[in-house]
Amino acid sequence: MMRRDRGLPLRLLATIDLEGNAPYSVSGVDPDNTGEKVPAGSVYRVVVIDPIGRESSAAETVLA
Repeated sequence: MMRRDRGLPLRLLATIDLEGNAPYSVSGVDPDNTGEKVPAGSVYRVVVIDPIGRESSAAETVLA
């Protein structure tokens, strides 16, 4: 998962191994932001890679 805060470059926050088929919530992935206060306008980019190495297209979303 990558995040770009407003006015800053995109940076890698974490590589996370997930199992199962439930919805996932990602929190606590930024060790520099223990309060998890994410500025409005931050962009998240997620790429999913399955166990045999197939990669999804990058999905981006912006926090309002």
